Amino acid sequence: MRVQLRRWLPMAAFVGASCATGFCVLATSPMVFGQEVEAEEGEAPSADPSDERSDFGQASDSDAPPDSDAPSDIDRPTEEVSQAENEPADTSQKPADDDPQAAAPLEETSTDDATQTPPALKPASLDGVRMGSTTREELHELWGKPRRTERIASGARETYHLDKLGSARATIAEDVVAALSVHVEHPLALAVVEERLAIDDVEPVDVLDDQGELLGAAYPPRGVLLGYVPRTKPPRVFQIIIEPINAQAFLARAEARLATRYADCLADVEQALALAPTSGLAHRLRAEVAFRGGDLDAAHSGAQSAIELEPRDLKHRLLLARVLAASGGF
Repeated sequence: MRVQLRRWLPMAAFVGASCATGFCVLATSPMVFGQEVEAEEGEAPSADPSDERSDFGQASDSDAPPDSDAPSDIDRPTEEVSQAENEPADTSQKPADDDPQAAAPLEETSTDDATQTPPALKPASLDGVRMGSTTREELHELWGKPRRTERIASGARETYHLDKLGSARATIAEDVVAALSVHVEHPLALAVVEERLAIDDVEPVDVLDDQGELLGAAYPPRGVLLGYVPRTKPPRVFQIIIEPINAQAFLARAEARLATRYADCLADVEQALALAPTSGLAHRLRAEVAFRGGDLDAAHSGAQSAIELEPRDLKHRLLLARVLAASGGF
């Protein structure tokens, strides 16, 4: 499953957008091991744990060997990641036969691979530490004394070294672990990382850059983002991020499922709306599913809601136009 993801959070997040949802990434600032340090007064970093996400997926291309087995450097200049929107569909009353998304029948939602019970929303844990519940004291008991401590506005950011992984950073807010990020010193096979995080039962969504290059994968119900070494097949992971579960990851997966898996797409949309009720994209995707299922009233209502929330998004208006045309409203 592939979809382009634009910056999910404001600059403080995945290099990107804003809201209470998103992931954090391992910062590229040098690590100072064996000592505890504090930022000087007046230079405290942002309290948003997602501000570490600015270099996600930016492993250096030059470091990826021809056979894709060697580790990769993390310090490549940040590139924007984009979130693909659905292409405007035909405005005729019936979906065009040559449109694979519009032509997909609703019956396909009953196939075995499209009706799995979605995993419960629960942030992944790493070596006993779970984002959002593990306290700072418990973190120290599990991982030992941090090699470096940085003071931030609402807490601290601590650096550790994890066996068989590498440098790990824990963002502490209100005395609880708010986010985790790991730079894997020697990139690992994807299956190994999924097993260690216990996320191998979750269907991920690919994260691509503007050129369609695979950067990594997101696991919406677990709040996990993995960064891949460029052009490795099968993928090798050099970065692990665990942050608050967010709506954008579900919306990205919903868009990827829209072509043929309406039930699963709708399940992701409903979950996204529960997390972010004012998301215009979520309302539009729900309206799109209703339109393709022949429920023009629900499609009209959803498209209108999307426009009210995000009046400048032309794709919302295009969907409304298609609904009106199908219902004879023009």
